[in-house]
Amino acid sequence: MARPSAILCACLCFGTILAAQAADAGWQRLSLAGGSAYAWRYVPASVDQSQPAPVAMFFHGLGGTPESYGNLLAPAAETAGIVLILPKSVALGWGDQDVAVANEALTTVEGQLSVDARRIGLSGHSAGGAFAYLLAYGDTTVNAVFAISAPYYTVSSVADSYRAPIRMCYGSLDPNYTGGSEAALNAQWTSLGIPHEEEVVSGAGHSDVVGSLPAMTRGMQFLAATFHPASGTTTGTASTGSGGVTTGSATGTTTSGTSGGVTSGSATGTTTGTSSGSTTTTGGSTAASGTGSTAGSPDDGRGSSHGSCGIGGGLAALLLAALAGMRGTGGGPRIAGRNLIALVALLSFPFGAAMGVESDSDRIIMKAFADHDYQLAEKTCRDLVSRDPADSAARYNLACALARQGDHAGALGSLEAAIESGFTDSEHIATDDDLAAIRGDQAFTALVERAEARSRQGPYEVGADLPGVTTIDDDPVGGLRYRLRMAADASAERPNRLIIWLHPSGGSMNSVVEAWSPMLTQHGYALLVMTRKNWLGWQEGEVRKLLGATLSAVTKIPGIDAAKPILMGFSAGGQVALDRWSADPGAFGGIVVDAAYPLDMQQYQQGRIATRDLPTADAVKRVPLFVLVGGDDGLATVWRGCAERWTAAGVPLSIEYVPAKGHAWLFGEAQVGRLTHWLDDLRARRQAGD
Repeated sequence: MARPSAILCACLCFGTILAAQAADAGWQRLSLAGGSAYAWRYVPASVDQSQPAPVAMFFHGLGGTPESYGNLLAPAAETAGIVLILPKSVALGWGDQDVAVANEALTTVEGQLSVDARRIGLSGHSAGGAFAYLLAYGDTTVNAVFAISAPYYTVSSVADSYRAPIRMCYGSLDPNYTGGSEAALNAQWTSLGIPHEEEVVSGAGHSDVVGSLPAMTRGMQFLAATFHPASGTTTGTASTGSGGVTTGSATGTTTSGTSGGVTSGSATGTTTGTSSGSTTTTGGSTAASGTGSTAGSPDDGRGSSHGSCGIGGGLAALLLAALAGMRGTGGGPRIAGRNLIALVALLSFPFGAAMGVESDSDRIIMKAFADHDYQLAEKTCRDLVSRDPADSAARYNLACALARQGDHAGALGSLEAAIESGFTDSEHIATDDDLAAIRGDQAFTALVERAEARSRQGPYEVGADLPGVTTIDDDPVGGLRYRLRMAADASAERPNRLIIWLHPSGGSMNSVVEAWSPMLTQHGYALLVMTRKNWLGWQEGEVRKLLGATLSAVTKIPGIDAAKPILMGFSAGGQVALDRWSADPGAFGGIVVDAAYPLDMQQYQQGRIATRDLPTADAVKRVPLFVLVGGDDGLATVWRGCAERWTAAGVPLSIEYVPAKGHAWLFGEAQVGRLTHWLDDLRARRQAGD
């Protein structure tokens, strides 16, 4: 991120970018690029605006949105005292087209409050984490990087004599940790002389690691406490670690980015162990204690971004040709883009309980409840909560274990903590037999009502205007808030058949699939997406609300054929689609899944990989399935083990194993073309009365 010399001089002399007045604390949506793009800005109440404030720009994961991360990052930002900027990517991944948007967002914030130019850091999750470090090391002004669940991309050199320290955070179950990306990145930082440290959250996967409040807090404190030496201040970092910190590297496959896609490499090494309460630091960053208490509301958020780099040719070599920085009216540090390709991240499987796939601890808890060993369930849940106080599922299960043992006060307290941490499935809470002992308590009734209220308080995802497409937005009683995209000329005589989008864990991906709406309407289909929910996964109650009150409301819209909708899902969403199909295949007109698997979940809970039994209902022979799975996906074997057998049994299965791809979003141009042909065939069958 080269910066104009005049601006660099100003920052060296004064160290701050001054604003005319203080900004209001909390969230503000920034409309950018003439209204075609946006970002969210969060100013914590803990920030003393009489002093220059540190800023972190946070890049969301592939197909995600800023709204998916705000509630998770805000409490950490409040503790660290750092302002967040969360831009929305223009396309599916991050690239050149996002540079001007990020610059405009930073310029806007500079006009609202005093920004400390010595402390403008970059952060991001998954593809966003890779984008952050690629930008940072092509720049001369970034103070530090906090990369979460980031895949490996090659950085061959660094633009600045100052090596911005990087802190990485992974879940111990994340394929980017177990598969070699983490090891390769550590080796890369060492070879480049970049100070680096990391935290590994035990039991967390690729997406749910962002829900670890302690880990996110330490990452934000790392950014806030690191100064660019051009200010004359000694560089240092303040952070604490807990929950398992790994040093060294791991054997596995490394994903490398190229201008044409991804290629595989390898990195080997030895894991030297874990420690609790410490952070591994390499290359000169100073680690010091200092976490503090967590404050703030679930609507807080913040992030930091700024830098420039380019990727192209060979194994994603970082291009370091000198380019002029881009200056906005705010006069602060700018991003200069250079041929940035969109970064496609490796997404995790499993995604955790929301997907129906459990960690070892989850299996222990489930077995303990099945065996009525509530003391073991309590102990395991307490261990999980001690490692991650923001683990809402562990807190909820702890409440159930305590209620079963007669500790009503403890159960109510843990249930309240679970709801505040994000467990908002009010229907599940109200009907769970494990909580029957406290169901008659007025406090329990109040908590159920609070869970329902919190489920409706999440950020609302605004959709883009789509010319020629009719958009209906509604929030039905007892359902989930939705947005429907349908043809302008749809009618009772020529209705659009309904497709329901089921998002992956960690983000809605609404903008990705909604971009298909013009194409879908041309082929006679309408698209339904959810616009306000917990994007970390799918809770049972959310699925019931969607297929109950929400679907009922959409069915009444003139021009919509919702009698047997098509379910379309990616990863965790695809798993939901397969589960619904297995339970009642006759209720749906078709199933479209990307990177989801027909697992026998009872076997999986026992640590075995097996294919689920084919439903016995005759409807399985009438409901077409369109399946995409990566050829290099470790669970592609599940499909390979059943596809031929299912087809022989009469299941209309269309499956493609996409070469050289793992667990990822697989809809390229060719796959979208095949999907449209499949939808045309489905429509023809419908018209023929099949």
